[in-house]
Amino acid sequence: MLSYWRQYRPILQFIFLFLGSYSILSLIYFWYLSSFIEPFGTPDGITKLVGLQTQEVMRAFGFEAHVAMISDGSGLGIWVDGKGVARLVEGCNAVSIMILFFSFVLAFAKGWQRTFGFMLAGLVLIYAINIIRLALISVAIAHFESYRMLLHDVIFPGLIYGFVLMLWIFWIWLIKRPAHA
Repeated sequence: MLSYWRQYRPILQFIFLFLGSYSILSLIYFWYLSSFIEPFGTPDGITKLVGLQTQEVMRAFGFEAHVAMISDGSGLGIWVDGKGVARLVEGCNAVSIMILFFSFVLAFAKGWQRTFGFMLAGLVLIYAINIIRLALISVAIAHFESYRMLLHDVIFPGLIYGFVLMLWIFWIWLIKRPAHA
């Protein structure tokens, strides 16, 4: 049995670190979100910040953009050029994706300073890409309403998950390259 442990230690270590960190961080995030559930009916602070920053990005590019609470308390509404285009909810803030990214990089940790630096840079990049993604999808839906489902369900999720995949591949490349490179 001990020989199996030694043989499969790197794989088991990755699985335990990934699943452990992902589970713990997800539980913390769930606990945080639970304070915003009914009867409060208000979006969490992170989602509000993402909405405000998305609004500012759209305005910076010359669009008449407005993000505000929806009267039924179901999230934040996004209006572009006077047209209601989307509802911004907790799942749009990319925190779950950041937890996934963090857990993967932690499971492949290679020196704490290097790992922490990559995690921090990756989380900032994911956050920024998500803001840009939300601004782009809002503008795209305002101008191409007939493509709403394709934009929301395929193209824009593909952007954020594809970006995270590229970060993971870069991280593996970074830790696997020879020391003299």
